[in-house]
Amino acid sequence: MRRYIVFLLLLSGLLAKAQSKTVELYYIAHDGHETALSEILDQVRRNARYNPDRTVVFYLANGNKPVWLRVRPEDELEYNRLRETLNEQTSHNVYPEVDRLMLIDIFSEGRTVPEIGFDSYDRVVFNYYITSGFVAMNYCDALIGRLYWDMELDKLPRTKLEINIFHSPDEKINEDKLFGRKNLMGKFPILVDSF
Repeated sequence: MRRYIVFLLLLSGLLAKAQSKTVELYYIAHDGHETALSEILDQVRRNARYNPDRTVVFYLANGNKPVWLRVRPEDELEYNRLRETLNEQTSHNVYPEVDRLMLIDIFSEGRTVPEIGFDSYDRVVFNYYITSGFVAMNYCDALIGRLYWDMELDKLPRTKLEINIFHSPDEKINEDKLFGRKNLMGKFPILVDSF
């Protein structure tokens, strides 16, 4: 009987973890590697499109006209537009101030993401796909670091918030140079890896 109760507790814990509500951002600063980035987006979309417990936002930096969408069953036209924009050029301009304000709007107004703020989510995951030029222009602080404070991500428990920075395997990114002298991220643990 005791084994049965332990089994039920473990099973309910696994089910609760499997059904945890997440909000995820996939931010893309594009400079080549369209095929690899498209494959990543396709895979994420396949897994999240019909999952009501995953709120996923794709965001492609594109100068003054960024292209973004919330992944959902009826996103076909928006998704095709994002893919076309990604693949029609070999790179897109990044305007960190435009992106920062747009992302704040997306996550704070309740129009795009159903819940305002992050309290109702079990996990908050921000994935940034960046380039060496993004680092050289100090955009990590200008965008990632500023969003961390502007969106009050610093108030989230570290077990709830995950920030990942991905770069092309062809580029060498010096992790010590990601954030400039301001180092707005402080000591927050960020995963840096190639995609």
